[in-house]
Amino acid sequence: MTIILLLGVADKAYAYIDLGTGSYIAQAIIAAIVVSLFFLKSFWLRTMRFVVAFFKRHFDEEYHD
Repeated sequence: MTIILLLGVADKAYAYIDLGTGSYIAQAIIAAIVVSLFFLKSFWLRTMRFVVAFFKRHFDEEYHD
C-alpha cells in the first residue's frame, strides 16, 4: 500500500518499461496466479478429505454399533 501511495503521488516519471521488465512483471503475475491455484487446490483437497473422513466415521459409528 505504501509503494502504491508513493508511486501515485509522483508528479512526472521520465521513464519507461522495457521489454525485459514487462516480461518479468508478466512472469510474476502468472506465477502468482499458478501458486494461488495450487494453494486453493491443496486446501480444497485437505478440506474434502477431512469432511469425507468425518462423515464416514459418524456413518460407521451410527450404523455398525
